[in-house]
Amino acid sequence: MNGNPELNVDVQYLAFTQSVAKRHVLWRAFALGYHDGRTGITKTDNRALAVRATDHNNIRVGTYGGDLLAAVPAGSGQLDFLFWGAVQNGSWGKLDHNANAVALEGGYKFSKAAPSPWFRAGWFRASGDNNATDNKHGTFFQVLPTPRIYARMPFYNLMNSTDTFIQVAEKPVGKLALRADLHWLQLTSRKDLWYAGGGAYDNKVFGYQGRPANGNTSLASLADISADWQTTKNVALNLYYAHTWGKQVIEKIYPSNHDAQYGYAELVYRFDVEQR
Repeated sequence: MNGNPELNVDVQYLAFTQSVAKRHVLWRAFALGYHDGRTGITKTDNRALAVRATDHNNIRVGTYGGDLLAAVPAGSGQLDFLFWGAVQNGSWGKLDHNANAVALEGGYKFSKAAPSPWFRAGWFRASGDNNATDNKHGTFFQVLPTPRIYARMPFYNLMNSTDTFIQVAEKPVGKLALRADLHWLQLTSRKDLWYAGGGAYDNKVFGYQGRPANGNTSLASLADISADWQTTKNVALNLYYAHTWGKQVIEKIYPSNHDAQYGYAELVYRFDVEQR
Protein backbone atom coordinates (compact mmCIF):
# COMPACT_ATOMS: atom_id res chain seq x y z
CA MET A 1 0.00 0.00 0.00
CA ASN A 2 0.97 3.69 -0.41
CA GLY A 3 3.58 2.87 -3.07
CA ASN A 4 5.64 0.58 -0.82
CA PRO A 5 5.38 -3.08 -1.94
CA GLU A 6 6.97 -4.27 1.32
CA LEU A 7 4.41 -2.58 3.58
CA ASN A 8 2.46 -5.32 5.34
CA VAL A 9 -0.92 -3.57 5.13
CA ASP A 10 -3.85 -4.50 2.92
CA VAL A 11 -7.32 -3.04 2.33
CA GLN A 12 -10.44 -4.45 0.64
CA TYR A 13 -13.36 -2.25 -0.38
CA LEU A 14 -16.85 -2.89 -1.78
CA ALA A 15 -19.59 -0.33 -2.44
CA PHE A 16 -22.97 0.00 -4.14
CA THR A 17 -24.17 3.43 -5.30
CA GLN A 18 -27.60 4.43 -6.60
CA SER A 19 -29.17 7.73 -7.68
CA VAL A 20 -32.90 8.41 -7.18
CA ALA A 21 -35.42 11.28 -7.39
CA LYS A 22 -34.34 12.45 -10.85
CA ARG A 23 -30.68 12.23 -9.78
CA HIS A 24 -31.13 14.83 -7.04
CA VAL A 25 -30.40 12.17 -4.40
CA LEU A 26 -27.47 9.77 -4.32
CA TRP A 27 -26.99 7.01 -1.74
CA ARG A 28 -24.21 4.51 -1.15
CA ALA A 29 -23.61 1.46 1.03
CA PHE A 30 -20.05 0.34 1.61
CA ALA A 31 -17.85 -2.16 3.43
CA LEU A 32 -14.12 -1.91 3.99
CA GLY A 33 -11.69 -4.41 5.45
CA TYR A 34 -8.31 -3.35 6.87
CA HIS A 35 -5.44 -5.57 7.98
CA ASP A 36 -2.18 -4.32 9.50
CA GLY A 37 0.39 -7.08 9.96
CA ARG A 38 3.24 -4.87 11.12
CA THR A 39 3.62 -6.70 14.43
CA GLY A 40 7.04 -5.28 15.23
CA ILE A 41 5.94 -1.68 15.84
CA THR A 42 4.09 -0.18 18.80
CA LYS A 43 0.46 0.75 18.22
CA THR A 44 -0.84 4.22 19.09
CA ASP A 45 -3.74 4.15 21.57
CA ASN A 46 -4.51 5.19 25.15
CA ARG A 47 -2.96 2.17 26.88
CA ALA A 48 0.26 2.57 28.88
CA LEU A 49 3.41 2.33 26.76
CA ALA A 50 4.60 -0.77 28.59
CA VAL A 51 1.33 -2.54 27.73
CA ARG A 52 1.31 -1.45 24.09
CA ALA A 53 4.93 -2.54 23.63
CA THR A 54 3.99 -6.15 24.37
CA ASP A 55 1.03 -6.23 21.94
CA HIS A 56 2.35 -7.86 18.76
CA ASN A 57 -0.99 -9.07 17.40
CA ASN A 58 -2.33 -7.91 14.03
CA ILE A 59 -4.94 -5.19 13.56
CA ARG A 60 -8.05 -6.38 11.69
CA VAL A 61 -10.87 -3.83 11.37
CA GLY A 62 -14.06 -3.98 9.37
CA THR A 63 -15.88 -0.72 8.56
CA TYR A 64 -19.53 -0.81 7.40
CA GLY A 65 -21.70 2.15 6.57
CA GLY A 66 -23.45 4.34 4.10
CA ASP A 67 -24.08 7.89 3.02
CA LEU A 68 -26.82 9.98 1.49
CA LEU A 69 -26.27 13.05 -0.70
CA ALA A 70 -29.02 15.38 -1.86
CA ALA A 71 -28.95 18.53 -4.00
CA VAL A 72 -32.39 19.99 -4.63
CA PRO A 73 -33.34 23.25 -6.42
CA ALA A 74 -34.87 25.70 -3.94
CA GLY A 75 -35.78 29.32 -4.62
CA SER A 76 -32.91 31.17 -6.27
CA GLY A 77 -30.39 28.44 -5.62
CA GLN A 78 -29.77 24.88 -4.51
CA LEU A 79 -30.13 23.19 -1.13
CA ASP A 80 -27.70 20.40 -0.34
CA PHE A 81 -27.54 17.80 2.43
CA LEU A 82 -25.09 15.08 3.45
CA PHE A 83 -25.42 12.21 5.91
CA TRP A 84 -22.57 9.74 6.44
CA GLY A 85 -22.29 7.04 9.08
CA ALA A 86 -20.11 4.03 9.81
CA VAL A 87 -19.62 1.35 12.45
CA GLN A 88 -16.52 -0.77 13.01
CA ASN A 89 -15.67 -4.09 14.59
CA GLY A 90 -12.71 -6.42 14.69
CA SER A 91 -9.49 -6.63 16.66
CA TRP A 92 -6.99 -3.95 17.61
CA GLY A 93 -4.06 -6.18 18.45
CA LYS A 94 -5.05 -7.99 21.64
CA LEU A 95 -8.11 -5.74 22.11
CA ASP A 96 -11.65 -6.14 20.79
CA HIS A 97 -12.42 -3.20 18.51
CA ASN A 98 -15.86 -1.53 18.31
CA ALA A 99 -16.25 2.08 17.15
CA ASN A 100 -18.46 4.42 15.14
CA ALA A 101 -18.59 7.79 13.41
CA VAL A 102 -21.27 10.04 11.94
CA ALA A 103 -21.32 13.23 9.86
CA LEU A 104 -24.13 15.68 9.06
CA GLU A 105 -23.69 18.59 6.65
CA GLY A 106 -26.00 20.99 4.88
CA GLY A 107 -25.82 24.12 2.80
CA TYR A 108 -27.39 26.51 0.36
CA LYS A 109 -25.82 27.80 -2.86
CA PHE A 110 -27.14 30.88 -4.62
CA SER A 111 -26.90 30.06 -8.32
CA LYS A 112 -29.19 32.46 -10.18
CA ALA A 113 -27.41 35.70 -9.39
CA ALA A 114 -23.89 37.09 -9.10
CA PRO A 115 -22.20 36.77 -6.72
CA SER A 116 -23.28 33.19 -5.94
CA PRO A 117 -21.92 32.25 -2.49
CA TRP A 118 -22.27 28.76 -1.06
CA PHE A 119 -22.97 28.68 2.69
CA ARG A 120 -22.49 25.38 4.54
CA ALA A 121 -22.42 24.03 8.09
CA GLY A 122 -21.65 20.61 9.48
CA TRP A 123 -20.98 18.37 12.44
CA PHE A 124 -18.77 15.29 12.67
CA ARG A 125 -18.30 12.95 15.62
CA ALA A 126 -16.00 9.92 15.86
CA SER A 127 -16.00 7.73 18.93
CA GLY A 128 -13.13 7.65 21.41
CA ASP A 129 -12.04 5.12 24.00
CA ASN A 130 -13.34 5.69 27.53
CA ASN A 131 -11.32 3.05 29.38
CA ALA A 132 -7.66 2.21 28.80
CA THR A 133 -7.75 -1.01 30.87
CA ASP A 134 -10.93 -2.87 29.82
CA ASN A 135 -9.43 -4.90 26.92
CA LYS A 136 -11.62 -3.00 24.45
CA HIS A 137 -10.66 -0.38 21.86
CA GLY A 138 -13.36 2.18 21.09
CA THR A 139 -11.47 4.78 19.06
CA PHE A 140 -12.78 5.16 15.51
CA PHE A 141 -10.02 4.17 13.09
CA GLN A 142 -9.81 6.17 9.87
CA VAL A 143 -7.68 3.61 8.00
CA LEU A 144 -5.50 5.33 5.33
CA PRO A 145 -6.72 8.90 4.86
CA THR A 146 -5.33 12.07 3.42
CA PRO A 147 -5.78 14.28 6.52
CA ARG A 148 -6.07 17.55 4.59
CA ILE A 149 -9.41 16.61 3.01
CA TYR A 150 -11.14 17.55 6.28
CA ALA A 151 -8.24 19.08 8.24
CA ARG A 152 -6.65 21.62 5.92
CA MET A 153 -4.30 22.54 8.78
CA PRO A 154 -3.58 18.89 9.68
CA PHE A 155 -2.81 19.00 13.40
CA TYR A 156 -5.81 16.70 14.03
CA ASN A 157 -7.65 13.92 12.23
CA LEU A 158 -10.94 11.97 12.47
CA MET A 159 -10.02 9.79 15.48
CA ASN A 160 -11.62 10.64 18.85
CA SER A 161 -12.70 13.99 17.44
CA THR A 162 -15.81 16.13 17.22
CA ASP A 163 -15.77 18.91 14.62
CA THR A 164 -18.46 21.60 14.28
CA PHE A 165 -17.92 23.99 11.39
CA ILE A 166 -19.34 26.73 9.18
CA GLN A 167 -18.06 27.44 5.70
CA VAL A 168 -18.54 29.85 2.83
CA ALA A 169 -17.27 29.37 -0.72
CA GLU A 170 -17.49 31.64 -3.72
CA LYS A 171 -16.36 31.92 -7.32
CA PRO A 172 -16.27 35.66 -8.03
CA VAL A 173 -14.91 34.90 -11.51
CA GLY A 174 -14.83 31.65 -13.40
CA LYS A 175 -11.19 30.76 -12.71
CA LEU A 176 -10.95 31.95 -9.09
CA ALA A 177 -12.33 29.94 -6.15
CA LEU A 178 -12.43 31.36 -2.61
CA ARG A 179 -13.23 29.50 0.61
CA ALA A 180 -13.24 30.33 4.33
CA ASP A 181 -13.94 27.99 7.29
CA LEU A 182 -14.44 28.23 11.04
CA HIS A 183 -14.02 25.02 13.07
CA TRP A 184 -14.68 24.28 16.73
CA LEU A 185 -12.72 21.14 17.60
CA GLN A 186 -13.17 18.86 20.58
CA LEU A 187 -12.06 15.41 21.65
CA THR A 188 -14.96 12.98 21.99
CA SER A 189 -13.48 11.21 25.02
CA ARG A 190 -11.41 12.97 27.68
CA LYS A 191 -9.86 9.58 28.58
CA ASP A 192 -8.44 9.01 25.10
CA LEU A 193 -5.73 10.81 23.08
CA TRP A 194 -5.43 13.78 20.75
CA TYR A 195 -4.59 11.98 17.51
CA ALA A 196 -2.81 13.21 14.38
CA GLY A 197 -1.31 11.58 11.32
CA GLY A 198 -2.38 9.92 8.09
CA GLY A 199 -1.78 6.21 8.57
CA ALA A 200 0.73 3.53 7.64
CA TYR A 201 3.52 4.47 5.23
CA ASP A 202 6.45 2.19 6.20
CA ASN A 203 7.26 -0.74 8.46
CA LYS A 204 9.07 1.30 11.11
CA VAL A 205 6.47 3.92 12.10
CA PHE A 206 2.83 3.25 13.04
CA GLY A 207 1.62 6.32 11.13
CA TYR A 208 -0.47 7.95 13.86
CA GLN A 209 0.67 10.03 16.82
CA GLY A 210 -1.22 10.58 20.07
CA ARG A 211 -0.91 13.05 22.93
CA PRO A 212 -2.78 12.70 26.25
CA ALA A 213 -6.03 14.63 26.74
CA ASN A 214 -5.27 15.07 30.47
CA GLY A 215 -8.97 14.89 31.30
CA ASN A 216 -9.98 17.65 28.87
CA THR A 217 -12.03 17.69 25.66
CA SER A 218 -11.69 21.26 24.28
CA LEU A 219 -8.98 21.06 21.60
CA ALA A 220 -8.92 24.22 19.44
CA SER A 221 -10.69 26.79 17.32
CA LEU A 222 -9.52 27.11 13.72
CA ALA A 223 -10.07 29.80 11.09
CA ASP A 224 -8.72 29.48 7.57
CA ILE A 225 -9.04 30.95 4.09
CA SER A 226 -7.91 29.83 0.66
CA ALA A 227 -7.77 31.12 -2.91
CA ASP A 228 -7.29 28.84 -5.90
CA TRP A 229 -6.71 30.62 -9.23
CA GLN A 230 -6.47 28.75 -12.52
CA THR A 231 -4.52 31.47 -14.30
CA THR A 232 -4.22 29.59 -17.60
CA LYS A 233 -5.04 26.12 -18.89
CA ASN A 234 -1.71 24.82 -17.56
CA VAL A 235 -0.89 27.10 -14.61
CA ALA A 236 -2.63 27.36 -11.23
CA LEU A 237 -1.80 29.45 -8.15
CA ASN A 238 -3.06 28.25 -4.76
CA LEU A 239 -2.86 30.31 -1.54
CA TYR A 240 -3.78 29.16 1.97
CA TYR A 241 -3.60 30.62 5.48
CA ALA A 242 -4.87 29.28 8.83
CA HIS A 243 -4.76 30.37 12.46
CA THR A 244 -5.45 28.03 15.38
CA TRP A 245 -6.29 29.02 18.95
CA GLY A 246 -5.31 26.14 21.21
CA LYS A 247 -7.74 25.30 24.01
CA GLN A 248 -7.48 23.18 27.18
CA VAL A 249 -6.00 20.02 25.63
CA ILE A 250 -3.26 21.95 23.82
CA GLU A 251 -2.72 24.46 26.65
CA LYS A 252 -1.95 21.60 29.03
CA ILE A 253 0.78 20.29 26.69
CA TYR A 254 2.07 23.67 25.44
CA PRO A 255 1.32 26.13 28.28
CA SER A 256 3.42 29.05 26.97
CA ASN A 257 2.73 28.88 23.24
CA HIS A 258 -0.53 27.10 22.37
CA ASP A 259 -1.59 29.00 19.22
CA ALA A 260 -0.32 28.26 15.71
CA GLN A 261 -0.29 29.62 12.17
CA TYR A 262 0.12 27.80 8.88
CA GLY A 263 0.21 28.99 5.31
CA TYR A 264 1.60 28.30 1.88
CA ALA A 265 1.74 29.51 -1.71
CA GLU A 266 1.71 26.83 -4.40
CA LEU A 267 2.38 27.17 -8.11
CA VAL A 268 1.21 24.24 -10.21
CA TYR A 269 2.16 23.67 -13.85
CA ARG A 270 0.48 20.87 -15.78
CA PHE A 271 2.25 19.46 -18.83
CA ASP A 272 0.12 18.46 -21.79
CA VAL A 273 1.06 15.02 -23.10
CA GLU A 274 0.28 14.38 -26.73
CA GLN A 275 -1.95 11.34 -27.17
CA ARG A 276 -1.08 8.96 -30.00
